[in-house]
Amino acid sequence: MLLVIGLAAGAAWLVREGQHREEVLAQRLTALESVAGSERASLDAATGRWQQQLHTGLADLEETLDGETANLAQRLDARESQL
Repeated sequence: MLLVIGLAAGAAWLVREGQHREEVLAQRLTALESVAGSERASLDAATGRWQQQLHTGLADLEETLDGETANLAQRLDARESQL
């Protein structure tokens, strides 16, 4: 009879210990998800800034190239007229 009571108490302790571990793991998972979510938001913001900077840089480059192309076209026309 004592053996049965001892086994029951041991089983109850194991169940409680398992539940406690499950709670701890759930809390850790929630914390990790929270950190991952904030890092994702930060990454998305940085990506947006980089895309905007890239777009601005490309627009500036396109404007510069258009000016250079027009300049070269004028110089070519001038050379052709000299020939």
